[in-house]
Amino acid sequence: QKMVAEGLDVSILDMDPNKPFGGGEAASDKAEEAAGPPLKDDPKYAKFFKMLKMHLPRGAVEQKMMAEGLDTAILDMDPNKPFGGGKAAGSKAEEAAGP
Repeated sequence: QKMVAEGLDVSILDMDPNKPFGGGEAASDKAEEAAGPPLKDDPKYAKFFKMLKMHLPRGAVEQKMMAEGLDTAILDMDPNKPFGGGKAAGSKAEEAAGP
């Protein structure tokens, strides 16, 4: 009732709270499904985002990622969006590898 009194659309309560709000939901849902799960839910990277959420130092999380052979630039990406599949530009792992 409070939402109606303030002139807000109550149908927003039926939407998925983990997805961004947008006018063209059908198209964006299909695009997200094709690209894969959000980074925070991706089995390969979920534990690292969880470590950050638990306030572990970022350096410790990066060290663990490097130990497992993963690109630390993933941590700079939006955890709510799926991983594009290619290498992240300007990653520290690539810089350290050198020519």
